[in-house]
Amino acid sequence: MDRPSLDPVDGAPAAPAEVVSDGREAAVPDDVFRRAFQSSFGLGMLLEADGGIRALSDAASAYYSSRGAALGTSIYDAPWWDEPDRVRESVHLARGGVLDRFYAPVTRDGARRTLLVDIQSVEGPADETWLLFEARDVTTLLASERQLHDLNAQLDRERALLRAVIDATPDALCAVDADGRLSVVNEAWRRTAAATLPETPSIGEDHAGTSPQSEAWRRALNGDAVRKRIAVRSAEAPRWFDASFVPVRTADGRVAGAALVGRDVTAEVDAARLHVALKGASAHPVTLHPDGRVEAPGLLDDVVSLDAIVHRMDAAETLRESFEQALAEPGSAVDLPFHLDGVPYRLRGRSIAVGEEVRISGVVYRGEALPVETAEDRWADLLANAGWGGAQPVELVPTAEAGGPPDATRVAGRVSALRRTALLDSPPSEAFDTLTRLVSESLGVPVSLISLVDEDRQFFKSQVGLGGAVADARETPLTHSFCQHVANERRPLVVADARQSTRLAGNPAIDDLDVVAYLGVPVAAPDGHVIGALCAIDHEPHDWTEDDVRALSSLAEVVTAEVAAHSPNSPDRL
Repeated sequence: MDRPSLDPVDGAPAAPAEVVSDGREAAVPDDVFRRAFQSSFGLGMLLEADGGIRALSDAASAYYSSRGAALGTSIYDAPWWDEPDRVRESVHLARGGVLDRFYAPVTRDGARRTLLVDIQSVEGPADETWLLFEARDVTTLLASERQLHDLNAQLDRERALLRAVIDATPDALCAVDADGRLSVVNEAWRRTAAATLPETPSIGEDHAGTSPQSEAWRRALNGDAVRKRIAVRSAEAPRWFDASFVPVRTADGRVAGAALVGRDVTAEVDAARLHVALKGASAHPVTLHPDGRVEAPGLLDDVVSLDAIVHRMDAAETLRESFEQALAEPGSAVDLPFHLDGVPYRLRGRSIAVGEEVRISGVVYRGEALPVETAEDRWADLLANAGWGGAQPVELVPTAEAGGPPDATRVAGRVSALRRTALLDSPPSEAFDTLTRLVSESLGVPVSLISLVDEDRQFFKSQVGLGGAVADARETPLTHSFCQHVANERRPLVVADARQSTRLAGNPAIDDLDVVAYLGVPVAAPDGHVIGALCAIDHEPHDWTEDDVRALSSLAEVVTAEVAAHSPNSPDRL
């Protein structure tokens, strides 16, 4: 290979004629010294072909001269090499024209150090082959690299532990970066997304902008904390999640992303609905054991075993097969209509493992309490049992443009009936407060009200989610009332976005109370007059479903019953 030439450069200044080291002199040609040592970037030596030390750079002289690396001695004889054979091998390679690099352990001042050594051949005077030896002390660098490696290994272990923890939690967790791209997910979120989203997003893909909850993500990325209840539809059964969307901030307060924590509250929602159904005596808990024993308190006194009633049931063998299949597969959903002594029933529940036993636990609905299948049936049932008229399927309720001045005679009758209840300006009641809490929890909304519509104001018998002066006053003027339309028209009011409604866009409650989406259903007095509304309110657009209207209507029936129970002239009052 071509070796670097040590010929002088024209016009270059002359270097010192000699290098003094260890008290002795060694003549070095000017051009050799200048070319070799000006280009040296470490601890440099100039060696003759046999390994004799011809010259030392100032740095090398200061580092090595007191430790045996004197001019005229052999580099092999230096006492500080821990592996002198490796040095001999490198010199041999360099004489053959090979640029060699290796780590050389040395012992200096009783401490082990590590040098990174480069040796290459150069042309000396009279065509002699000399060797340029350069070394750098990399002990600290290698120690830092080892420390960095150890830190990375520790971080890997901690990441693995964190990954295991977030995958083990039953809460659904995910996060996005500042641009809305998915950055972290856990196993619970993956399962939920796979069951509910048309296409599960991958890490690095936009999620905040394409998620069904994109508005909540947007608000979190803008620095707001958003909590809402989400209904998640899947092929198996609808699930409910209490979802918290929170901004993720850097140390200086900048929003670097957002995170979602979703807690499955389906059992709580089902329990709340069951509570309402049980209170109305329209449903009964039931447990079916694998040995055929039946526990159904309050349903029928003689319902003690499947065998005892199977001959009284239509399609009994089909039902028995369904029971046996559910018992054989713990976790299976059960939804079975049947007739017992000619009376319609429906069992809805799930097979569960309790110890070594698998049993079916659920609710039996009787007669009119059966969950009906079509929108027409649902609304027919609603009209027959809710105490008001004029309702239509939710998608046909003309909420945006309907209305007009209320009938004065009807308003007077409503106000008179309301005042006979003696509920205006009455103190809060736990019975009513329980129902507004159930509304917010079941529908996943921040605000719910029981509003009683007087002549020129609406009084809140109960409320969840209001704050400030309105919460203290427990009323607003009718200028701020959506509930007045429910009371005047005696039918549900379904508003996905009031700001887009020509009928409601000018209502001051939109700006003053942040009422954007509204769902209200009638509440009646004992004499049948609609005196107010049970309503759910959201601060962002909300596409209400038929199930939402039906759930709120069921709770409104209980509110109506409580109104009767609290009215002084009601025959139901104790």
